Amino acid sequence: MKAFDLQRMALDNVPVAFLGEVALRSFYTLFWCSFLKGDRTTRRTANVAF
Repeated sequence: MKAFDLQRMALDNVPVAFLGEVALRSFYTLFWCSFLKGDRTTRRTANVAF
C-alpha cells in the first residue's frame, strides 16, 4: 500500500457519472448563490446612491 494513493482516495469505487453529477450540482449552487448575492448588492447600492 502506498502512503499517498490519489487514485484510491479520489475515485475508489464511485462511478464517474456520480462524480460528474455532484460537480454540476455544486457549480449550479455556486452560480445561483453568486447571482443572488450580486442581485442583493446591486439593489443595496442603488438604494444608497439615490
